Amino acid sequence: MNTLDFLQHNFSALMERIDRLGEKVDRISSSTCEERDPKWLNVIELQAYLPSHPKKQTIYSWTSSRLIPFHKKGRSIMFDKNEIDAWLQDSEHMKSLSDLEREANDFVKNKHLKTK
Repeated sequence: MNTLDFLQHNFSALMERIDRLGEKVDRISSSTCEERDPKWLNVIELQAYLPSHPKKQTIYSWTSSRLIPFHKKGRSIMFDKNEIDAWLQDSEHMKSLSDLEREANDFVKNKHLKTK
């Protein structure tokens, strides 16, 4: 095999590898773009999606208090599933047992004071 044949053969093999690499990059790129595209949920869909299946009024309360990530689309409230997943993973919105106990005690004290 002379030098020219050797170079042509190696060049062809290199081009094939580049093509395969390009196909892999395209597949990875398209799958990450799909993950970033939001999947929108309305209130009813969010209600079904959340593990606690809260009432619609509870969800509206969370949005008015800005406790949950949401977007306004015209007059509709929409939720990005990726943001909701991140919100569920973030424990800051969850109350600890001591917070719940404190709130319960405060509620009982206030109720007791109002009845006197």
